[in-house]
Amino acid sequence: MLFLVSLSISPSVSLELFLGVIILLVLLSYGSLSAHQTLRNSILKTLENNLLIEELKISEDNFRNIIENAPIGMAFLSLDGKYLDANHVVLELLGYTKEELSKLSYQQITHPDDLENSLHAVHKLINGETSVVRLEKRYIHKNGSIITAISSGTIIHQYDNLKVFLTQIVDISDRVANEHKILDLNNKTISTLNELTLLEKNEKLVNKLNGMLQLCITMDETYPRINLIAQELFSGFNGALSVLNKSNNSLETVIQWGKDKILRNIFSPEDCFSIREGSITIIDDPETWVACPHYLNPPVGGYMVLPLFVQNDLLGVIHLSAQSAIPIPKHLQDTALTFSNMVKIALSNIKLREKLREQSLRDALTGLYNRRYINEYLPNELAKMMREKSTLNVIMMDLDNFKKFNDDYGHEAGDEVLKLIGQIINQKFRVGDTACRFGGEEFLITMVHTELNDCIQRLEEFQKAIKSKSVFFNNQILPVVTVSIGLAIAPKHGTTMDELIQAADQALYKAKMLGKNRIELYEPPGPRS
Repeated sequence: MLFLVSLSISPSVSLELFLGVIILLVLLSYGSLSAHQTLRNSILKTLENNLLIEELKISEDNFRNIIENAPIGMAFLSLDGKYLDANHVVLELLGYTKEELSKLSYQQITHPDDLENSLHAVHKLINGETSVVRLEKRYIHKNGSIITAISSGTIIHQYDNLKVFLTQIVDISDRVANEHKILDLNNKTISTLNELTLLEKNEKLVNKLNGMLQLCITMDETYPRINLIAQELFSGFNGALSVLNKSNNSLETVIQWGKDKILRNIFSPEDCFSIREGSITIIDDPETWVACPHYLNPPVGGYMVLPLFVQNDLLGVIHLSAQSAIPIPKHLQDTALTFSNMVKIALSNIKLREKLREQSLRDALTGLYNRRYINEYLPNELAKMMREKSTLNVIMMDLDNFKKFNDDYGHEAGDEVLKLIGQIINQKFRVGDTACRFGGEEFLITMVHTELNDCIQRLEEFQKAIKSKSVFFNNQILPVVTVSIGLAIAPKHGTTMDELIQAADQALYKAKMLGKNRIELYEPPGPRS
């Protein structure tokens, strides 16, 4: 009797099986049972091995397919640095074909100044000092241009169980170029500022103001210093500096000098015709012109209005007005122009620094402060607490089962939930409280001058608010998340940042262990028996 068996296997395996069956039938016809059993076992063993090879090949093909279609650059390298394979992102980034790249090593296409750091990182991997390395380095493109990237690497088993490097490459050339542009712009503005000071007739005062403004870190530091120099530069004249508040699109008069105040404290940019026109206004005789409505009283003599624009972006406006029925002298007009340019550049630089600093201290996803901010802020807040002999509540929060949530619904859905948490935190906590995204799904909040019962009540309200909110994503309503909370109080549970964070973290861990979605106050361990 002949049995026909159909298997979904590769052509090579089918051929071996077919020949084995033919031989088996021949042996059967001669009645060699022992040979039949031996051959049968051999065929089954061969078939089993080939099926395993087939499965391994499919697994490796799937892995390679993931690498090839990854949105970032990924490559395999031998331990001596030779490129074994790379996906299309790496090839496009470096400008080589696969064949060309396979003839090169990372040492050959690494910028000479970065080679030592790269070799050091590789040695740490090979020696087992670390499992992953990450560094910023420069690659040399095929056309000779330089590409700045973040390179991360680890050692994996591949290619017949040989050890190879798996490297990830993320191009950051645009970011680095923008940083250089900002630096160049800052250098150019400083250079322009220095040129302006040389033209200033009252060189001593201008240089003094220049020096003071360069030392200023915040806008509030600049105002009294500008006022001090303005009173000397424009002695016998009234003046004012108004600065734009972008949050409500209003101009706030931050300083006024001279015998009389001339401007309202707050007014609209639309009230000033010089701002509307984007040009300086010089009026010798106020009778020949209609004064703008932001003046407290119509000017009695000549006056000057100098809008402060940087690249069409309004920063503020300077007003200068005679105290009697005289025009503003030409030399004072020139001084005012130089003065306004200096103030404009100083304010622009400070705003730029404040903006860059704010961006560096904010979590891009949630809008909350990041861990770097807490590292700077919390020690100062603790020192203030000790001086005032007050208390400070340190709260650690962690979303429950968030890893499973990401696994089930994807990281984009998880990001939407994190954004929602950030919004609820901003709504539920006071302006004096400080909140940051501590890492992943962890958040840290500090509350000053808050009694324990009040603190716990507000945290419970926060938990309820989270449970009452749903996120609609990809045409579906995502499950409601919950949050576990650990609370520590300074100075009772610690007087340093590390002590308090550790205490709050231990309380958070206890909340997780006791069922999650709860609030736990840190309990110091009792004395050892």
